[in-house]
Amino acid sequence: MQLNIQDDYFHLTDPEIIATQFSGDSNSDFLIVIPQDCANMELIQKILSAINISDISDIQVLELRESDSISIFPFLKRRNIQKMISFGIPSKRLGIHVEHQLYQPLKFQEKDLIFTADIIALKDQSNHKKLLWSALKTWI
Repeated sequence: MQLNIQDDYFHLTDPEIIATQFSGDSNSDFLIVIPQDCANMELIQKILSAINISDISDIQVLELRESDSISIFPFLKRRNIQKMISFGIPSKRLGIHVEHQLYQPLKFQEKDLIFTADIIALKDQSNHKKLLWSALKTWI
């Protein structure tokens, strides 16, 4: 499968602004992308615990505003990210224009990516949790 990266599809948010929206351990090779002001951080922490990440501050976190569209790969490269989970942020908003299914691990340039449905679906629908767990097991 060929992954098509396009920066011109959306108006991209200034990368300097995006850089200020990162938090956590900048030395970690693991990134989660979440909506700004995510109300279900407890659920995300439980998910991370299942893959032996005891505290969200041990990884890199990018909180995107509703209006943000970016090209994620320069950030992944610059920050030495190897694995990324995007919780409810569609791949196209991250500059990745390829057909894929949610919860299907996607590999590109030696980076492991997983895209999930929004946090509410993960919280309320057990089939979403099962699909995510199946995808995460490939990383363990």
